[in-house]
Formats: sequence, C-alpha cells, structure tokens
Amino acid sequence: MNYRKVLAERRYTSIRYDVYQTVEQKLLFLFNKSIRLTSIDNNALKYWQDKWMPHNHRYPPEGGWDWRNEIIKVRQTLPNRFEVAIWHEEILCGLAMGKPSGGSSHLAIYLMEGYPLKHPLNALITRIVLEVGATYAVALGKENLMLIDPLEKMIKVYTKRYGFEFKTAKNHPKRFCIRNIVITDN
Repeated sequence: MNYRKVLAERRYTSIRYDVYQTVEQKLLFLFNKSIRLTSIDNNALKYWQDKWMPHNHRYPPEGGWDWRNEIIKVRQTLPNRFEVAIWHEEILCGLAMGKPSGGSSHLAIYLMEGYPLKHPLNALITRIVLEVGATYAVALGKENLMLIDPLEKMIKVYTKRYGFEFKTAKNHPKRFCIRNIVITDN
C-alpha cells in the first residue's frame, strides 16, 4: 500500500469514527437505547458468519450478501467508502455499505441488511443507516443521499417516511431513491 493510500485510509477512518460517535449520541437521545456503531471490522464479520449466516435465508437483492467479500472489494479501492455495523449490546443488528460520488453530488448506499432474527433494533435499522449515511455525507460535503436499486416493497417507505424521491435512469444506477441531505437535531 503506498503512502498516499495509507494517509487517505487513516483520514476517512477518522471521519467515519467521528460520525459514529456523533450519531451514537443522537440515537441514545432519540431511542433511549445504547447503540454502538463501528466499521465492518473482524468482530462484525465473525458475528455475521457465526450468528447471521446459519439463520439467513435471504438472497440478493433482499439481503443475504457475502459481507466479507463485499467489504474486501471496497476496502481495496475506496478509502472514503461508507460502512457501518450497528450493535445493541453484543448483538450485531445491522450492516450497510456504500460509496460517495467523485464530486459533491451524493453518497450512495448500495447494501443494507438487518439481522435475520428478531433483535432489539427491529424496524430501526433503516432509520439508523440513513442517519449515519446523511451525517457521513455532510462530513464529505455531499448534497444528496442515494439508495441504489431499492427493493420494490421498500420504495413507498423510503418516499413517504424518509422523504426520498424514486427515480429511474438509462445509465447505472437504473433505479434509485434520492433526497437532499437533511440533518435533524432530534
């Protein structure tokens, strides 16, 4: 790994860490639950492999991604990647991953998945991922948050509850939801 790549990795890791700390405090206030946000590190991947995989009967695009392979792919080329593991106490409740655009346009979230069994953050994973994504996007100077290839059954949730607009395009991504970045105080 060259020196520039090492510096970039350190810089964006520090930004992600600061985002996790900021959002954790906000989530404690909002939900009165201790929620821990981390990178998709070895602990998260071990939990995913040992606890999620035996119970995960979903298949892409509805979940069931190979998170180990996905994180390896993005870490090789994207120091500024978006990644988050969402924990409640010792339970890994959610994972998400994405990448920012080259300019100031957007942060795109490509993968988002909750623990396949009932967990303490059921129904909150999407909201938490969107909060972390929006906060990271602001830290990177992005204007929009995008959800790439959203599940058909989730489009109404994204548009009605979270203020996204559903769009289609001729180029990649062909289907996406987009909204201007809005950071709330509560």
